[in-house]
Amino acid sequence: GGIVINAGTLTAGNNSSAIQTDVSDSGSTIYNLGTVSGAGTGAAVSLRGSNTLLVLGTQAFLPARNITITGPGSVLQGGAVSTGLNNRLLLTDSGSESASLAGFASLAMRGRSWILSAPLTLSDTTTQSLSVEAGDLTLSGPLSTPGGISITGGGTLSLSNAAQTSELKLASGGQLAQSAAGSLNVTGDIVLEGASAAVLSGKIAAAGL
Repeated sequence: GGIVINAGTLTAGNNSSAIQTDVSDSGSTIYNLGTVSGAGTGAAVSLRGSNTLLVLGTQAFLPARNITITGPGSVLQGGAVSTGLNNRLLLTDSGSESASLAGFASLAMRGRSWILSAPLTLSDTTTQSLSVEAGDLTLSGPLSTPGGISITGGGTLSLSNAAQTSELKLASGGQLAQSAAGSLNVTGDIVLEGASAAVLSGKIAAAGL
């Protein structure tokens, strides 16, 4: 695997994806700091390989060369689809995405502010398949993950639609907000540590309560 960085505009042609990994590819890191557009039925980003990290944001730091590459911000026209194994999403800086992010194992938020509007389904069964490690992440579409949701100190997760998970863990300083229009179904444990806060206004179903 290698490193791919887009800080400008990439447009595909002939029903294809602008960024695509092969089935044999493994361990790549892809930074999208600009606009990527699929053509026709093609997604903007198509990950057919495995263990690939797709980073969406405005900056990419390359420690081996001690340089930082900046772009206007990630836009996926046609969304991103993963058909390989253990491909992951990382949100950095700030942004919003209304296109589909499909087939990913996990998502980590390490930015300032992100809004995702499309339905989000994650496949990883670990307790941190969705982790909010810093900043504010808002999910306005439904969320489903057989793994858990982890919100660490300094992270905030806001839900305004249906959400289903196997475990919810709020570390000290972590915050969870759910609007009246949302619903939260936790099939396993709910763990609230220290000065964590949960403001839940919608429907709640939890085996851990």
